[in-house]
Amino acid sequence: MTRQASGQPTAPAAQWSVIVPVKLTAQAKTRLAGDLSPQERAELARAMVADTVAAVRAAHAVRQVVVVTDDDDVVADLRGVRPPGWAPVVVVPEPVPAAGLNAAIRAGVAAAARGDAEAGGCAAGDTAAPPGDAIARGEAAAPSGDTGGAAPGVGLRAGPVAVLLGDLPALRPADLEEALAAASAFPRAVVVDAEGTGTTLLTASAGVPLDPAFGAGSAAEHVRRGHVELDVPDLSGLRQDVDRLGDLAAVAELGAGRATSQVLARRAQSGTEPPVDVERPRPPALDQMPCTDETAAVA
Repeated sequence: MTRQASGQPTAPAAQWSVIVPVKLTAQAKTRLAGDLSPQERAELARAMVADTVAAVRAAHAVRQVVVVTDDDDVVADLRGVRPPGWAPVVVVPEPVPAAGLNAAIRAGVAAAARGDAEAGGCAAGDTAAPPGDAIARGEAAAPSGDTGGAAPGVGLRAGPVAVLLGDLPALRPADLEEALAAASAFPRAVVVDAEGTGTTLLTASAGVPLDPAFGAGSAAEHVRRGHVELDVPDLSGLRQDVDRLGDLAAVAELGAGRATSQVLARRAQSGTEPPVDVERPRPPALDQMPCTDETAAVA
């Protein structure tokens, strides 16, 4: 796959709707089952979602975040007063949980489009959430099967949309801003994970249908469907997802977010894994922003 160079013209500020699909954390990260207990996997998954969403909300290019989940613990972690400058969050239930990741993404894209239309261009959370609340509740789209094939893409929207998976705990707002700026030059774009086979970010410009194909070998499939592979640095937190135990060491080296760092620190202190550099500080752009316990950390 040929990567396109970054450094493309920057998209207008606060333009992007970012969809973050989150499965039930009790069922997440099954490939870590040999290394972590079910409780540890759920705790780690919650922490990674909290850090990922915090970084997305702090990115200046993001106008709204749509989290598609049926996990009440994840929703509780997102509640709290929205820090100044952070994008609002709309929570949408999965239309049919058994339908899979791509169906959840389509529901999130549809909810983002409805929010744009209903708010007249304002961020959905600003109009639908109670005063001072950080999140709003959206409605799921009509159930849609996920065949895993070349299903029709989600239709026209008011603005560009991006899909970001919730296991990027080393993500920095600047990582996402740079990728979205580069993606704005193409109708469709994709960021490939550190392993080289999966997808961590999928984008479509305004008016361009999104056709997600997440699953095994998704990077090659997304390129086949017309997404341009963006040239994102190997050490970017946008590429480092977590599927195996070794990925946690890579995340810690890059600088994990606050919630994930707390989970890794507890594991290191308990002696259940080799010590890793969990105290490496996060960049000031994220950690120095005002936040609440609910939005920035998992207890």
